[in-house]
Amino acid sequence: MGFGVLPRGNEGKLFHVNAFSAIKEMQFILKNGVRSKDEKASSGAENTINLINPFLAFFIISRDRPVRDIDTNIAVGLARFISDIGTSGVVEANQQSKYAETFDLGDIKTKAAMSPDSFFTFNRYDIYFPASRISWYKNVGVIVVNDINSRYAKLREELNEISRLLSGYKDNISKFLANLDNLNNTVKSMTVKVYRRWSNRIGETHTQLLKWRAEVVEGGSISPKNLETPLNSMNSSTEENVESIVILKRRIDEFNEIVKEEESFLKSPPASQIEYVFPVRELENFNVSQLSTDKASLYRLIEEYRRKDEFLRALADLKAPLGSVGQTMANIDYQKINVPIPITTEAKEFISKYNSGLIKQNAVVSPDIASVLMVTASMQDNINVNDFPNPETLKQALESKTRNPDAKMGYINSKRFSISTYHIINGVYIWRISKNTPPILRDLTYLIEDYEAVKNENFGELIYHHTLFYNDPQTFEALTGEQIANLSPNQAAWRIIEFWANYNPEIEYINIWGIIELAGVYSDLKIINNNIDNLMELLDGAIKSLQRGVTNVDVVKVKKYLDAITSAKVPSSENVKAIYEANKIANKDEVNRGLKEIADLSLQILSKLEDIKVRYGQKWIDDLNKLKKESTDYGINRIIQTLINHTDTLITKSESLSEDLNKFVESITLE
Repeated sequence: MGFGVLPRGNEGKLFHVNAFSAIKEMQFILKNGVRSKDEKASSGAENTINLINPFLAFFIISRDRPVRDIDTNIAVGLARFISDIGTSGVVEANQQSKYAETFDLGDIKTKAAMSPDSFFTFNRYDIYFPASRISWYKNVGVIVVNDINSRYAKLREELNEISRLLSGYKDNISKFLANLDNLNNTVKSMTVKVYRRWSNRIGETHTQLLKWRAEVVEGGSISPKNLETPLNSMNSSTEENVESIVILKRRIDEFNEIVKEEESFLKSPPASQIEYVFPVRELENFNVSQLSTDKASLYRLIEEYRRKDEFLRALADLKAPLGSVGQTMANIDYQKINVPIPITTEAKEFISKYNSGLIKQNAVVSPDIASVLMVTASMQDNINVNDFPNPETLKQALESKTRNPDAKMGYINSKRFSISTYHIINGVYIWRISKNTPPILRDLTYLIEDYEAVKNENFGELIYHHTLFYNDPQTFEALTGEQIANLSPNQAAWRIIEFWANYNPEIEYINIWGIIELAGVYSDLKIINNNIDNLMELLDGAIKSLQRGVTNVDVVKVKKYLDAITSAKVPSSENVKAIYEANKIANKDEVNRGLKEIADLSLQILSKLEDIKVRYGQKWIDDLNKLKKESTDYGINRIIQTLINHTDTLITKSESLSEDLNKFVESITLE
């Protein structure tokens, strides 16, 4: 399995261009490569070159999320996902169990086959009793806090005693020096009064007294200042001073704070969308030894402490709609997946012809997810209980976003106090639904913008962002049709960069966004066509009614359709041309057929407008003028004049509409 972590929006162009370059290359591999050597062997001729996709599944993960500590959450989520998915053991299902199927890695392979050219992602949600944290709190945190606080208090008392003794010592030294100086002066005065044979002895005494003095004055080994130095050092607040009692106290306070925070978490875990943690309200009285018994489990604790109501509330989150609860690892807009798209009846008619997969329950909907596999990983005793939702209930919660929901168990005996659920998601349509809508994967907005900026402003830089095929021209030629083998290495590198720069991964899905875009164009043209048909029929019918003497002509309805035609605007050809050019690469037959129908419809409208100008318009006016001459009824003549005016307006509008439509047809004429 591969994992691609996308950068934040504020991380800068370099990271964004790198990321979108990788997405381009990965999408190309998913669309054009095979997944295994076996698949390669069965793909055709022996000499066929295929790029083997090394990944069973490639997961996209987003860092651009308004979530505190998102990088930590991603690291934890990835580690748990890989560990739990990789170690989920298949066990024989209990006869009483509601879960006959258990998860193994082969299930991911099965899901990958449902949409082999798509990216994966996953969501996670944890329900747990904080057994490891309470064990640390009771067996380490509280014990260590009490011990170090007690020892610090004792140490503080000893230092205070040393300070007191040192203060008394300083007073005694002052008295000692005064007495010593008096004695020394006396000895010095005696040197002139004693016999010569005693003078040497008195000199020795004087020298000894000076040595004593040197020991206790500044710089002496037992001077008060020398003795104060280590004490002052211990009381220093300098970070580099590892012996400082101030720094020690700060670290003790930090550890105290950690234990207090842990206590606060255990008693009242903060609300979170990615996990449900059972609080330990009577923390002081909790017997932590029960967590290490052979039969200990989350469900047994729930029953013992009568917390089943909380457990049921937590389990209810497992039945929430996809993306509404838990940590969504990719920045996907789930609100735009498999939801109705506001669209006209005419557009729906077009889409039903060329991508009927977008029609569900008589409505056009955005693409759904190919498959979602919900894996619940825990000790068997926590899952195989009557309170746990059955597989069908879990599947139903996923049906609003995917056509292939599934729920399996991943039994892990070591997960005694937690239930981890993962939605393994494959086949998310990550691109835009139409030109004016943002991508489903929100990150693509800034990734594409910065990639295109570098492409347009400093094309040569792309050589540092793309990595595939520089040293493998044979595979590049086989997969892309671009010939580079006879080029110099420098020319070949530039040709490869040009290929990547021009390769648009969205083209692979032109049958979705392209058909939706074309449906809008078709709708505009079809409405113009229908309004012309209706108005022509009404005018012709009104004239024939008047000729028969019927006077209840619906002039208001004629005006309604005339207004619709006079306000009609021919759709822009820009999108149609862009889709046509893109489909030269994608070569989707349904897109070509849709383009042809739009061209044919445009020509039909032109033909009708020409008929109005040449065949019907003036004839209708002549017929109406004749009726007007024959009638003496003021009311009827007023109706006739109104119809003459409307017909004249229609002829004028047909001229301008024909001109605009001719430009449109010339612009989109297919080769």
